[in-house]
Amino acid sequence: MKVKELIELLQTLPQDSDVVVAGYEGGVQDIKEATVCEVNCNVHNEWYYGAHEVIDEYHTRTDDTKPAVLIE
Repeated sequence: MKVKELIELLQTLPQDSDVVVAGYEGGVQDIKEATVCEVNCNVHNEWYYGAHEVIDEYHTRTDDTKPAVLIE
């Protein structure tokens, strides 16, 4: 999903609507924060990892890096 698509979707909702993310094993939970970051795309193939990796002190940029919003 791109920022533009998210903004368009959010604009259709009342401004006091909750934003949630999937829980680890089920259910949903509240978002605690949203942070702008950079991610290396498509670096994981295992089902138990997300496809992308946030660039931090342990992960350096690759040729397939792009900005993203991390929602926690």
